[in-house]
Amino acid sequence: MENKGIISQVYLKEFFPRKNFLIRENVLDVLKSIIFLIEQQYPEYRVYTEETIFKNAFVINSIFIFKGDKPVGILKIDWDNSLYDDKFIEVNFSYAPTEDDSPVISRVCEILKAESLDKSHIYIRIDASWRRSINYYLEAEEFLNPLIRELFFGIDVEELANAFLRAPQGILILFGEPGTGKSKLIQYIIGRSQHILNKKVKILMLKGKNAFKSNADEVNTYIENDLVILDDFDFVSLTRRDEIVSDIVSTILSVTDGFLPKKAKIIISTNKRLKEIDPALLRPSRLFDILELKPIPKEYFESLCKKYPELSPGLELFETVEELKVSEILDYIDRKRIIKKDYLIDKTISKRIKAYSKEIGF
Repeated sequence: MENKGIISQVYLKEFFPRKNFLIRENVLDVLKSIIFLIEQQYPEYRVYTEETIFKNAFVINSIFIFKGDKPVGILKIDWDNSLYDDKFIEVNFSYAPTEDDSPVISRVCEILKAESLDKSHIYIRIDASWRRSINYYLEAEEFLNPLIRELFFGIDVEELANAFLRAPQGILILFGEPGTGKSKLIQYIIGRSQHILNKKVKILMLKGKNAFKSNADEVNTYIENDLVILDDFDFVSLTRRDEIVSDIVSTILSVTDGFLPKKAKIIISTNKRLKEIDPALLRPSRLFDILELKPIPKEYFESLCKKYPELSPGLELFETVEELKVSEILDYIDRKRIIKKDYLIDKTISKRIKAYSKEIGF
């Protein structure tokens, strides 16, 4: 088996066609059906499998398709690159583009395509630079809570997502104090992206200074994704005169100037008010908008509670204040919900709320 694997991978080099499929959690059944199909309907071909241990169980790691001594195709299952809940698994299929083998290649692709994701799923890669990138394949609906859509006072989030993703300009800057909902707003834009763009959407999120710097001069990184998010971009300057961020600014200018066939879409999220922004970033052809996210006024929140009763516990917070951050409200509602869990016969045993409000510490 080892020799067969080596022969296949040497013969089916990168210049041979390759297709990637995202298969649901029934990937083993799909692979077994492919093996059964070839053995029953294409007896001139031989199938070899390579197994490995994944999560304490034997699984198929690769499938090699041979016709005589000639490798025809190889399916490699990327278990380690899947979601941690095994919702989707990535399968890579490399094959020799010969006319004689096209019937069996086509049938294998048909089976894989029938069980793969459609364009309603969004691919997100998170690069924090302190570890390998994390890949997620998520359904758009996971981002589209109608309640979240209305938590931003003064912003029509639906119209914002539609206008930004369709606009010729490529840069959207969000700033505001921690907890004002920048991440929630970005999540909603992500959720609407596949519908607005009408395609499978690829998103890259760069988190933290190390990730920004390591991708600073990677133009392809920005272009090959439909949306790039610079999260927690906590620099006070965004100019080429600033030695720390000059490469980042130069790359953003390059991918939003209209010279390249595809303009990048970039969202910059920061907790700080930018004291200085490069004038070139502010040109009407580049900048879509700069939005300051603010706390929610009491009167507006009261109107939301009439529409969404599940928010009502948050009214308790407004007894002594006139405005609150999105995170303060949602966190409080979550704590109230958790404290009602049935495992607590005596509710006073839990000190979770007091710990959060810094009434006690450890």
